[in-house]
Amino acid sequence: MKLRQTRGSSYFQILVNLGVITANIKLFVPDAGLAMYVGFGVGWIIVTTVLGYLDEFYGIWKAELAYGSGAVNPFFQNMSDKLDKIDEKLTRAENLVEIQNNEFNDK
Repeated sequence: MKLRQTRGSSYFQILVNLGVITANIKLFVPDAGLAMYVGFGVGWIIVTTVLGYLDEFYGIWKAELAYGSGAVNPFFQNMSDKLDKIDEKLTRAENLVEIQNNEFNDK
C-alpha cells in the first residue's frame, strides 16, 4: 500500500508542478499566451522524463537505494550478512550431497 501511495503522490506531484509552472509564468509574464503555458508545461515534462531515463540508465536510483538499505540501516546490513552466510552453508551442503551422490552412483 505504501508503494502505491508513493507512486500516486509522485503522479499527483506532476500536476502540482505544472500548476506552479503556470502560476509563475503568469506572475513573471502577465501577457503570456496559451502557447507559452503549453510550451513550458510540455518542456517541463520532456526534461523531467529525460532526467528520469538518465537516472535509470546510469543506475543512480538503484545505487541510492542500495546505500540507503545497506550502509544507513545497520539492521538490514546485519540481516543481509547473516543471509549470505546461510546461503554459503546451503551451497556447501548441496555440493557435498552432490559429491556423495556421484560417489554412490559410481560404485
